[in-house]
Amino acid sequence: MFFFALIAFGSMVLLVGSYIFGHDGDAGEVSHDGDGHHDGDDATVSVFSLKVLSTFTLGFGIVGAAFRYHGFGYEVASLAGVGSGLVLAGLMYGMLALFYGQQSSSNITFEKLVGQMAVVTGAVNENNVGEVGLSVSGEYGTYLAKSKVGEIGKGKTVKIVDRVAGFLIVEQA
Repeated sequence: MFFFALIAFGSMVLLVGSYIFGHDGDAGEVSHDGDGHHDGDDATVSVFSLKVLSTFTLGFGIVGAAFRYHGFGYEVASLAGVGSGLVLAGLMYGMLALFYGQQSSSNITFEKLVGQMAVVTGAVNENNVGEVGLSVSGEYGTYLAKSKVGEIGKGKTVKIVDRVAGFLIVEQA
């Protein structure tokens, strides 16, 4: 019983510590392209996050200790602990996924930019990189851009038609 209780106590310490000190460590990887603009899906919860794993071991320890206290052998206590740990870890994963899904994001993906109209803020042509500015979803941003054909001067309206190697490809509107 002491073994299971020790696992439960250690798991409780990890779980409480992860809520106090660990804010973003439970999110999965978010991909970014070379110029620092977001170009992937929003962060998701990992089944290997500290909160999910410590919830599993907490359930394992508590149920295992309870089964040992009531006279069951280590095999039965371990199996019951694994079962309850899986159930609790699944519930924690679902709860965290729900919370992360409710968070809003101000990330603007390049997919949202293609087809949008922008204003040239620094002359662009097919050989040199310039700059365009536009508002998407209420957020104004400037982006590196090249012209698909010819030179387009500052102040002209352009349409974003593609993205290549971290900059936008534009054509005159």
